[in-house]
Amino acid sequence: MMNRFANDFSTVWVAICGRKVVHGHPLQPQYIVAANADQPTRIVLVNSPELEDCLTPPYPTGPYCLLVTFDANELIACHIFLGWPVPERIIDLSVEFRNASNGTRRPCGAGFIGARLWFGLSASGGIDARFSSGAERELTAVLELFEAMRPELDLGRALLRGRYMCAVARIESQGVPIDTEKLEPLCKCWPAILESVVQRTDDQFGVFRFGRFQPNLFALWLQQTRREWPRVDGQLDLRVSTFRDMARVYPETRPLKELITTLQSFHPSALAVDTDGRNRV
Repeated sequence: MMNRFANDFSTVWVAICGRKVVHGHPLQPQYIVAANADQPTRIVLVNSPELEDCLTPPYPTGPYCLLVTFDANELIACHIFLGWPVPERIIDLSVEFRNASNGTRRPCGAGFIGARLWFGLSASGGIDARFSSGAERELTAVLELFEAMRPELDLGRALLRGRYMCAVARIESQGVPIDTEKLEPLCKCWPAILESVVQRTDDQFGVFRFGRFQPNLFALWLQQTRREWPRVDGQLDLRVSTFRDMARVYPETRPLKELITTLQSFHPSALAVDTDGRNRV
């Protein structure tokens, strides 16, 4: 298999990871599987708990090796968790697919299957009897995608985007520090806080009863104030995204938009905090 990047790198590796995700906690790797793109049948698979005994990944990470993956922030998060060096040159096929299809409709979505179909591959690629594990078959599917995308890759910009995904992985692994001392009393007082906010906000709208938003009262307010509002199947469109859009049309509805967004999308007790006092994506 001819290596298009032979003048830029001594080797090109393709790698993916399996991971366990617990809300609020660091991503925990379950396995890493990799292969040299020019020797795709020689696959290296390392499972947990053997991973934690490995001081380095099963592929080079220096400037003369190109690492290719799909969803680089997840693979890099595994590197960070295991204390491995972060690859210096990496391409994320997920990002490159989004870039290639930017501004157009993706019939099968922006995920892995959508990328394979976009580049003329079957959705169930990588089914090879030589490989017994799902991880190995998944890797062969990524290898196929890489070969299909390789002629169109803009190496310089792809590497720059790969560096950005490494930064994203570091941010996600580090997490957001939470003031845990204030979180507990906030959870206890949250119902009273909401009641107070609802009461103050609703003074100018009159669309809440017993702390709950009432669509019929909102419809009456729209009628009385002679405001138009999007509808879906004849009913008022009450999605948060619609409130956000309409707040630009009617700036006076911004307090209502903020209140409804808070009611539907946030509760302090749902904030997952790890033992180090940080919340993670």
